[in-house]
Amino acid sequence: MTRLPSEPADDARPQVWFPDTSALVTLAVHQPLQRAVVATLSTHDLVLVESVVAELEGLAGTSDAAAVWAGTALGQLDWIGPPVRVDDPAGTQLAVELQELIAGGRPLMHDMQHYG
Repeated sequence: MTRLPSEPADDARPQVWFPDTSALVTLAVHQPLQRAVVATLSTHDLVLVESVVAELEGLAGTSDAAAVWAGTALGQLDWIGPPVRVDDPAGTQLAVELQELIAGGRPLMHDMQHYG
């Protein structure tokens, strides 16, 4: 499951990061940026969505320049945690837990509202 850090400071709002395909390919191309992002986000909640991994795998299987970068990105995902499917019960429960964390006790005004 996703790595969750200790409770945030009282004055800090919880943050959850969902790295996307573009960001992960960019980090694969620029190693100093990748190291800086990993260091910065290591204290935050991180969720790797399974569809992002599928996109990277699809790119890695092509014959263009993006294939090498996507392959590199696939090899750098361990800092985020295992991929999560958001369309199954475990992924849905994780989304609910993260929503409650981010909401910080604030009630939702309607069913379609979310904090993020």
